[in-house]
Amino acid sequence: MPTLNLSTANPMLLHPGGSGKPVVIANQDPTFAILIGPELGLYAAQAAAGGGTYTDPNITVIYPGQSYTFTGENDLYGLATGGSPQVNIAEDANNTQGALNGTSLVSAGTLVSPKTQYLVSAAGNTMVGPLEFNQAGYEMQIQCSINASATIPFLDMQVMWSDSVTGQVVAEEEWVPGCGPLGTPNLYTLKGPTKGNQLSLNLVNLDPGFVLHTQITVIVNSRQWMRDRVYTLNFTAPPGYVAPGVLGSTDVVGSINGMSVAPSSSQARLFPLYAGDVWFWVDQMGNAGGNSNFTLQVAPTSFFGNSAIFGAGPSGGPPSGSGTVMRWPRGHILMTYSNTGTSTSTVNCKAVALDERN
Repeated sequence: MPTLNLSTANPMLLHPGGSGKPVVIANQDPTFAILIGPELGLYAAQAAAGGGTYTDPNITVIYPGQSYTFTGENDLYGLATGGSPQVNIAEDANNTQGALNGTSLVSAGTLVSPKTQYLVSAAGNTMVGPLEFNQAGYEMQIQCSINASATIPFLDMQVMWSDSVTGQVVAEEEWVPGCGPLGTPNLYTLKGPTKGNQLSLNLVNLDPGFVLHTQITVIVNSRQWMRDRVYTLNFTAPPGYVAPGVLGSTDVVGSINGMSVAPSSSQARLFPLYAGDVWFWVDQMGNAGGNSNFTLQVAPTSFFGNSAIFGAGPSGGPPSGSGTVMRWPRGHILMTYSNTGTSTSTVNCKAVALDERN
């Protein structure tokens, strides 16, 4: 992000037009205002008398310590009203505070809350925050584990964004990550845009019998996340569940290859946490379509309910099968295949992330 000093004599080109990308120009001088606009307009403003510089419709005045976001469609020149004020130009940005601070849009994060362990009692909750934010993006790492005998090994993490001036809650989100057994915790990263300057968390242990162990780290940065995303960095099946193959860094959220399901039985797999669009495919061979029952539910069903979000009865093996695009929520997806026939089924399944990473 360039930093330049303006003069009172000649307009300086700060940003060439035509890109259509937004640009933030910030005046870091504590004393003098700056004028932004077309080159000829600035010369006209420079020659104007009686305060005409501040009424010309082609000129934007940026006062000391302030900034302005432009569309970037036109050439932007700058002129000082006095002194030699320093300006920052952040292209393809809308982060005013970052521009004022001279913060790169790909800068390293600032630690808001260091890694802290929270022990959430059985069926209890723990409050965290409020934490203070002053930039456009956040990243949060969550590590969670629970006793191997837990029956509902999930954390219900309620996220509340608030405004410190009004005290109002301005946005809320909820994530339900599954916990690994003690000794092999699951690790998740959340990334997204900040919605307020304060963040509070309500950590709810959904298991009625065991303490939930979680560690949380929070940073703030100037990165321009488009939406909230979750990345599963380490995933061990929560107690009572079986995981599919996991290749999340390749955008394959989960993979089932050649799963054998005996007659009059069923098999279930819990996919890693992923909130976004996926291409979901399932096929089976060895069983008739009428005896092939495939469903997806949001887990844990004790929290979300038992109803399915998708069902299919694939009638043949590769390349026959059933596929669809769907949006997965902020809870795990539980896949269950039931074989009601008299022959063994061999099941294949893929869930591939369609959203671009950011």
